[in-house]
Amino acid sequence: MIFSPSDRVKTLKKSIVASEARTAERKARRREAREAKMSLPATLSKHKFQESEMELKLTDELTGNLRSLKPEGNLLEDRYKSLQKRNLIETRVKAKIVKNPKKRKRLEKRNYKMPWEKPDPIKA
Repeated sequence: MIFSPSDRVKTLKKSIVASEARTAERKARRREAREAKMSLPATLSKHKFQESEMELKLTDELTGNLRSLKPEGNLLEDRYKSLQKRNLIETRVKAKIVKNPKKRKRLEKRNYKMPWEKPDPIKA
């Protein structure tokens, strides 16, 4: 028995419909991932952007009028974080100060001193 291509039309059609459905699903997933990535700040440096916490007043800390309300947070820091979030400047982390673990000892050689001068002890 020899099968002609017209006999396999149903199976071919099913496989084509299934593959088209898979590609449509993949496209939708990629589009969603791209849109989610657009809302996040881009990585301009090796450090990741960390959102700062909102400074809020609790109900017992609030007063009756707005004139006596004192501001929370740091305006400069908030502005800096906003620039980082909008990808205008790269995210940075404050550099740690590393002290030199090897302290060098200074020695004064005695060969140039005059004989009447006392040699100083070793300075550390």
